[in-house]
Amino acid sequence: MEKVKGLTLFHKMLLFIIVLFVAIATINSIFFSISLYNNLTSEFISKATAVAQGLADSSVDIFANGDAASVQSHIDKFAGLSGVGYVFIVGNDRQILSHTFIGHIPEEIIELVSKQTGELTDEISKQDIVTGGSGRYIDISAPILLGKMGFLHVGMDKKIIQQTILKAILFQNGITVLLFILSIAAAYIVIQRIERPLTALTRYSNALSTHDFRSRLTDNFGINEVALKSTDEVGLLAHSFSRLESIIMEYIANLERETAEKERIRSELEVARTIQAGFLRRFFPAYPDRKEIDIYATVDMAKEVGGDLYDFFFIDREHLCLVIGDVSGKGVPAALFMALTKSLLRSVAKEGVAPAEILKRVNGLLYPENDACMFVTLLCGILDVRTGEFELANGGHNPPLMTGDDGRLNFIKLPPGTLIGAIEEPVVGSITLTLKPDDVFFMYTDGVTESLNPSDEFFGEERLYQCANLTKTHDARQLVMNVRQEINSFAKDAAQADDITMLAIRYLGAGG
Repeated sequence: MEKVKGLTLFHKMLLFIIVLFVAIATINSIFFSISLYNNLTSEFISKATAVAQGLADSSVDIFANGDAASVQSHIDKFAGLSGVGYVFIVGNDRQILSHTFIGHIPEEIIELVSKQTGELTDEISKQDIVTGGSGRYIDISAPILLGKMGFLHVGMDKKIIQQTILKAILFQNGITVLLFILSIAAAYIVIQRIERPLTALTRYSNALSTHDFRSRLTDNFGINEVALKSTDEVGLLAHSFSRLESIIMEYIANLERETAEKERIRSELEVARTIQAGFLRRFFPAYPDRKEIDIYATVDMAKEVGGDLYDFFFIDREHLCLVIGDVSGKGVPAALFMALTKSLLRSVAKEGVAPAEILKRVNGLLYPENDACMFVTLLCGILDVRTGEFELANGGHNPPLMTGDDGRLNFIKLPPGTLIGAIEEPVVGSITLTLKPDDVFFMYTDGVTESLNPSDEFFGEERLYQCANLTKTHDARQLVMNVRQEINSFAKDAAQADDITMLAIRYLGAGG
């Protein structure tokens, strides 16, 4: 079995939980810190304001009547309050009269006092101040007797705020880590329950991919138990997998049967193609001892077997019968109808009747038993090889080409004719032509003019006319080959849609 590369499902989900948890914990700590800082700062300011206001109000009498020691003793009592970093009093001459600083007064405090105005006011002011590069305070200034006697300053140490926030974050993160550990334990149990059946399904599918399905797998990796125990999507998937092997085995068995049947049919069609080809004259020159004619024919079937036909045979020493036809439809039915039609044509023609009568009698034999309503278009002609007289009957077929007075092959205007085999009394038109020595007569089926190119354009009669007159040498075989080559060039890679049949005869004259 192929090993799973990279992270497993468990590791991926665990990593996702860790990343998500760290992100949530970080964001929560940031917002918690900001909120706590704002709340503590507001509380410190309120507390400092109350202390400053109380000190200022209670210091009026002491400041007016007492000495410096009394004033110092008074502010020292408030310096020990939680959060209070310093207390000092500024006189109305901007001189610090008393303070709780140990040692010298910080330069930042002196600068703060120097900026303070001596205006009369009852408002309490506040501002942030940093002393000695490390001490951070919120300075609250309260006027003593509207500032006439000076100002009292209380500094709330921000370090208390920072320590409180740090303790709160540490406590919160401790709770968070505990919850994280519990979450990982729970996730491990849940993921293991999910991963175990999925791993079984993965192993089973990998085993199926290399199985030949001539027999069942010896190990189904426990997916039957998963299908029975799980009622969720995994259980449904396991149930589908448990049926998959049987479905594939049945499908392959059917495919083998169908393949064998198709091969049998293909072989039978190949035999039928060989038999059908035997119905048609394929070896040329067809009559090497007859100097009066040069004849050539070919058929290219669109499928294994087709419905086009051609035939030529001597009724007697002087009369040559020529036939070309196109049966409706394709494949085996058309081939059977073609074989029957060809046999009937030969049989009736041997009776020595005219071409029009041949077609009528063949129709009379085909129509009564034609339950499939098939039909065939036919051209049937009888050539007198002594005189060149050529009687031609039309059973609804394409117009042939014949050498004209200008030496070119031109389309012949045929008398009207209807399909053979489809109606009880068909119309069969007849015409008599005369072939002079070296004249060519060319017959074809609609597979020639209706050949398609990749753009779905028809080859058409105009192209047939042009390629039939490509050379002045009207050799029967060369004529057929020229037309076939032009059709191939025109069609390119387009699939052949219909049988292509051509028959050409050059009359050489009675003397050959």
